Amino acid sequence: MQTLEKITAHLRERPTQLRQIKEKGGKIVGYFIGEYVPEELIYASGAAPIGMCHGGDPMPANAALAATTRFLCPFARAQYGEKVLKEQPYYNLVDMVVVPITCQHLRRAGDLWEYFTDVSIFCLGIPHEYDGESALNYYTEACRRLKSSLEELTGNEITDRALGGAVDLYNRMRSRLTDISLTRKGSNPAMSTLDFIKLNQAAMYADPAFM
Repeated sequence: MQTLEKITAHLRERPTQLRQIKEKGGKIVGYFIGEYVPEELIYASGAAPIGMCHGGDPMPANAALAATTRFLCPFARAQYGEKVLKEQPYYNLVDMVVVPITCQHLRRAGDLWEYFTDVSIFCLGIPHEYDGESALNYYTEACRRLKSSLEELTGNEITDRALGGAVDLYNRMRSRLTDISLTRKGSNPAMSTLDFIKLNQAAMYADPAFM
């Protein structure tokens, strides 16, 4: 498929693009995936957002066992194990990692990054009860703290205009992915399940405007 070929070619060059961003003084901000980290804030700060979603390989999960217990879930272990192995370029390029506290497993993975690496870690508090004003206020305050940390990291003010543009960009991306997903409801979908998963994973690493 032509679209997937373009994305594959873009991802081959993406690590080089990110290194060039860093050489020019830009910042790369990784985040543990799960739909709770506002990528729009990262993008509006001028940093390049990278969703840390590599998994499915036992080697990174096993590599983390020197620093943590086997009871930590394999995906969470892999998020630190990739840093240990230094084989995935995205994990070696990040200047900050945003850790959403959705479970104790990802929280522990963030602790490992904080203790064993020199990468800045930001723990994003996530309310575990979603209803009510207190939960909204809790998450809103967490996002305000993230905004301040991103501004300090990048040296850029996150303006309403920049944030509005980032929100529009990400909403368009999510809308397109939803549209593609809905086309797969028929008996003869134009895109296989595997290709659709690859497309979503690509969105974690690709330049958002390109995606």
